This record gives sequence, C-alpha cells and structure tokens, in this order.
Amino acid sequence: MNLTIQQIADELGISKTTVHRALTGTGRISAQTKQRVLDLAEKLDYTPNSIAQSLRSKRSMTVGLILRGIMVGHYYSEILAGIEEVATNAGYVINIACSSDDSETEATIIQNFCRRQVDGIIIAPVENSFPGNYKLLQQHNIPFVFIDKYIEDIPADVVTADSATGVKRAVHYLHTNGRNRIAFLNGFERNSVTIQQRLKGYREQLLADHKDYQLVIESDYFGKEDTLCGYSAMCHALQRLSPGERMDALICVNDSLAFGALKAIREFGLRVPEDIAVIGNNNDSMAEYVYPMLTTLSQPKQDMGRLAMRLLLHHLTDKEDTQYGFYSFPVSLLIRNST
Repeated sequence: MNLTIQQIADELGISKTTVHRALTGTGRISAQTKQRVLDLAEKLDYTPNSIAQSLRSKRSMTVGLILRGIMVGHYYSEILAGIEEVATNAGYVINIACSSDDSETEATIIQNFCRRQVDGIIIAPVENSFPGNYKLLQQHNIPFVFIDKYIEDIPADVVTADSATGVKRAVHYLHTNGRNRIAFLNGFERNSVTIQQRLKGYREQLLADHKDYQLVIESDYFGKEDTLCGYSAMCHALQRLSPGERMDALICVNDSLAFGALKAIREFGLRVPEDIAVIGNNNDSMAEYVYPMLTTLSQPKQDMGRLAMRLLLHHLTDKEDTQYGFYSFPVSLLIRNST
C-alpha cells in the first residue's frame, strides 16, 4: 500500500498541511521542519499520486510558458532552467510554446493553453501583444506573470532586468577607456519595453558623460535572424560612414547581433578592439567562443526564472491576491577581449 501524506504527518507529529507545504515548496514553513519531512519521505520512498492530487485540488498541475524561442545557450534557455527547477520541486510540469515574436501565434498559444486548462502562465510578451489575450486569461481565472518583457498597462507581476542601468555602465566604461564615438546597434524588437530601456540608458549616459556623438543603427530592415541582421546592418553602416564618422565602439542590443557585427568589422579590415570595441548584451553561452571573446552585459537569468515561478505559485495558492510587484534584477558588465 502506498504511503500517504497523513502517514508522514502522523509519524512526525505535524499536520497534513505542513507536510504538503514541505513536499510542494509552497506556503510558509521552517527550513528545519521542511527538511524533516523531506528526509522521512525519502527514507520511506514516498511517491505522490499526481492524478489524485489534481482531482482533489481541481488543478492540472501544468504551467504554460510562452517565450520568443528556445535554443541551447540562448537567453531564454537559462530563464527556462530557473522556472523548471522551482516548478519541478512544486510538482508542476511546464508546457513550453514559442511565439517567434508573432502576435497571432502568441494569441493562438494563449487560447490553446486556456482550452487545455493550464493552472497558470509565464510569458515574455511579443512587441505588439494583443491586450485581449490577458482579458481572456482573467476570464478563465488563470494567473500569469511577465518575464523579461512586459506590458505596462496590464496588472501582473513583472520579473525583468535593469536594462537601462546596465547599458549606462557599458557606455561609461567605454568612455573612461578613451572611446568617444559610441554607436548603438538596435534589433527588430526595438519597440519592446526592455529594448527601449536599453536605448534610453545609452542616450542618458551619453548626456551624463557630456558626449555629442550619437549613432543608433537599426537592423530590423534586414529580417528577423539576429546574427545576419547584425552583420548586414553593420556592413551597411560601415559603407556609408566616412572614416572620420565611424564609431570607435559599438554596444549591441543582444549578443547575436554582436556576433554578426564582429564578422562585418573584420571583413572591412578593421580590428576589434583596436579600431572598434564591441559590447554585447545577454551573455549568450557563445560569447566566450567567438573571436575575440565578447564583452557583454549579463542578467541573472536563472534567478529571474526562479522568482517568476515562485510568484506564479503564490498566485495559484491565493488567487484573491491582486497585489502585484515589479522585480528588476541588476545587470553586470563582463569584460572580455572585445573591449
């Protein structure tokens, strides 16, 4: 006969609720009590009956996750790792879907998740996300949390990074190292809140450092594949700028754009960092494997994912709580050979 939560509670002289909290990682419980429960559960080989749990709680024990895309080493793959760690410990399964930065695709995914009765959703919304998506979630009583990107007028918890301050740090670092013509390579998501924050940080730090040179290179005209966009946009910029007008440093809105820019710079016979210093953004795992190794801005992506899942678990436990927070993680500058 399978061991039950009640038997663990009786053995330890505590309530079933306390045992449940320890096993699912939800609610408040002392670390000592939680460890006692986990140790006994392991000793007695306790296996929860997930089907019975779902029937009793009227939950599917699944969470929908909507991201731009998932690739190994990519920005969102690390966020996923943090989300999955907390979700697994709480007994939840993650259903992953990719919007590919398309609002119609995102809307279809949200509708499908509602039909499948997921318990909650974590989402990095696309640039032109439909407001009706979130009204639909509210109608189905499905809590959701924004990760990385967010929509300012939608009431929800937001977990993101302090993008503006990160870029300010990068600009100031370049200025203090003798770079006076710093350009900014933008991406096709240029109107999203987080990208706008990065551009804002660039412009504000130029003003703070009393620098007149400002050049924003738009790459969205060259498609939606970041590395190719970075390469094409940088080739175009280097072709049209005279040597006296060219940047001596470049900050890219993400590392993939930077990889393409590095290739373009080399093909024009210029050196990195001697002629043009390059800084990326997001600390892609490939940043240490390109030549030269890429200086980049790094967000604590796994921590962001962990917090987003914990916030969602809170709202799954207490759906009456309409207090939402804005959680912005600090961004660090990782200095490598490209600067």
